[in-house]
Amino acid sequence: MSARPNIVLVHGAFADGSCWSGVIERLQADGYRVTAPQFPLTALADDVARLRQVRDGRPGVENAAVLVPGRRKLAAFWAAALGRPVDPGATPESAAIAPGDSGATGPRLSFHQVPEPKSVKNRPHLDLISNTFEAESQRLVALGASRIRDVTQGSARWTTFADPEGNEFDLIAG
Repeated sequence: MSARPNIVLVHGAFADGSCWSGVIERLQADGYRVTAPQFPLTALADDVARLRQVRDGRPGVENAAVLVPGRRKLAAFWAAALGRPVDPGATPESAAIAPGDSGATGPRLSFHQVPEPKSVKNRPHLDLISNTFEAESQRLVALGASRIRDVTQGSARWTTFADPEGNEFDLIAG
């Protein structure tokens, strides 16, 4: 018996990959490898790039999870910092921010409440890039970020900040 093809299921503009749940199980039961990835839905070029990424088997960041003791405060900070709304349906335990219709790009951020505070430096962190570095630095501080250090290496320049919960991120001069 020849190998079955891989199947990529693409959702419509007002749905996510979960709409394929019954279909995925049936196809997998028949021996197909099935993927139903999230698409940015920001521009056709972004969706095509994501489809190529899936087709080529390259990993992509669709969601970045942040574990925090105070998810409401942090979700509000990151929504303002990224110019994205907090997704409807936020609960006391979780909230999310997706790129949405604002023309924003990047992964969906989800915030999950945990009982313990951050205890050590977080290794993975977000890098924000701005062509208006000084103004963006001031805006982030006004939103509640704390400046940790300024770095210049050759022609590269960035500032490391901490969000209101102490999670570090960098603002890079673009």
